[in-house]
Amino acid sequence: MADINVNVNELYGKLREKIESIHCDKDIETVDKKASEAESKRMHFFDYAFNLANEYHGDQKRKSGEPYIIHPIAVCDILVDLGMDCQSLVAALLHDVDDRKLSPETCENKDRAVAYMRSKGLSEDTIVRVKDIIGEVSFAGTDSVVPKTLEGMCVQDADRLDAL
Repeated sequence: MADINVNVNELYGKLREKIESIHCDKDIETVDKKASEAESKRMHFFDYAFNLANEYHGDQKRKSGEPYIIHPIAVCDILVDLGMDCQSLVAALLHDVDDRKLSPETCENKDRAVAYMRSKGLSEDTIVRVKDIIGEVSFAGTDSVVPKTLEGMCVQDADRLDAL
């Protein structure tokens, strides 16, 4: 059984350090696109994505008793290790905030994720790309989505791998 006394902020801090070591500014475009602020905005964007997911999942627990937020962190961590782009990493953090099982009223249009990205000033191209990746993630069931993109396949596989 897993240690249920996990420090979520410490776990995210380790993930954040890994994300800081990669360069993917071109993948996360903001509306103003000022290059001098790109690195700072990129990390703030990850922090805000983590905070949104953490707030949304709140008191939800995994079957192990661990906080649910550990799951999107773990999915993102797997993708960092695979060298995936920043849009895929953001999709990993946000992939369950509009999940069909957890939030059927926002699932179809990924309302929470889209509203969040717009509020942070992301370009429409970035929003559409992250939304599309999230839309390709489905864990199981008769209506499982079959991803059509490499990014969707990787996020879905990392999601399933962490759920084992």
